Amino acid sequence: MSKKPVILFQRVLPSYRVPMFRYLYNDLNILVCHSKPPRFGKIASNLEKVDYPVESVGRFYFLQKETAVIQNVFKPLFKYRPEVVISPASLLYGTTWLLLLMRPFFKYKLILWGHGIKNTDSETPFKGIRGKVTKWLFNRSDALLLYSKQRKLMMEKAVSTPVFVAVNTLDTHSFAATLNDLKKTGRDKIKNEVGFKTHFNIIYIGRLLPAKRLDLLLESFSLLPKHLDVTLHIVGDGSEMALIKAYQQDSDNIITYGSIYNDKETAKLLFSSDIMVIPGYVGLSIVHAFSFGVPLITSKTSSNGPAHSPEIEFFKHNENGLYCESNPQSISDTLVELFGDKQKLQSMKEAALTTADEKANIEKFIEGFDRAIQYCQTNT
Repeated sequence: MSKKPVILFQRVLPSYRVPMFRYLYNDLNILVCHSKPPRFGKIASNLEKVDYPVESVGRFYFLQKETAVIQNVFKPLFKYRPEVVISPASLLYGTTWLLLLMRPFFKYKLILWGHGIKNTDSETPFKGIRGKVTKWLFNRSDALLLYSKQRKLMMEKAVSTPVFVAVNTLDTHSFAATLNDLKKTGRDKIKNEVGFKTHFNIIYIGRLLPAKRLDLLLESFSLLPKHLDVTLHIVGDGSEMALIKAYQQDSDNIITYGSIYNDKETAKLLFSSDIMVIPGYVGLSIVHAFSFGVPLITSKTSSNGPAHSPEIEFFKHNENGLYCESNPQSISDTLVELFGDKQKLQSMKEAALTTADEKANIEKFIEGFDRAIQYCQTNT
């Protein structure tokens, strides 16, 4: 390992990234440089969980968007003189453009890390002015580090820059340890502890945004047969809370928890649940669910369907979850079918856990960073 740290610029330090950056620091000597979020921002830093070195740098937000920011890159560049710098692969992230401009003066290699393209552009990447500028930016970097193999294959057809993959995941090591403890306690006891009273339990965890299509989830739940002993548990907060409250007036079996940042608490809810349903776009919640053996039901991508994030790569129809059409009846029918087939549901639970263990594990995340960094250090 080089004595000089690799510098990784991030806008903020959200809770789900804090343990991931700990692994990167301990294993690869990657130092995160972050800034204070804007007052209008929706995602804040969770510095209470940070027990490893990080650097705070000044910033300037523009366009009144929390993703549009230019940070003071000079402080860490002068202090550490890094050989490799990593920055988000985003057009609006002004820091990336500044780092590209400063690269000839500080002589570092620049890795761009992220989705690669917007989810909505996955079918037609690099179209229009924005697409052409994105492609130009990617070709000027020294390496691309993307969230999934599917995005890698897509990028390799369009850009000349070497492409690597660091699967976008969560702290699967911590989840596995927590799951082991929960198993020792027993599912019935945990269900009683968290107040789950019905035989079947559906869970949704994530931000309550229109793109998640909670309207489809709520309407499909209302269509379930009355004799089915089932409760819908919703964890998160956002603009769709009012819609949920309206449906709660007609059902005692829709329970909201608000945002929960305690991983032990969300672990108990997932461990007690049978299925996660996200009719809209799927992101990192799939990793969270699979880590506790909870399969996923979601909608197929189509002209009217959701534009899933790269994490949908972990999903395998009829193996660790089920695709359905983007309408309430299809979701409801899929749930009834699955709840009526105990063997199939159990098989999917086991497959979900296997996927988390083998394909979404933290080692694959670290490995991607390591390969990209080694490439840059050996190709001077």
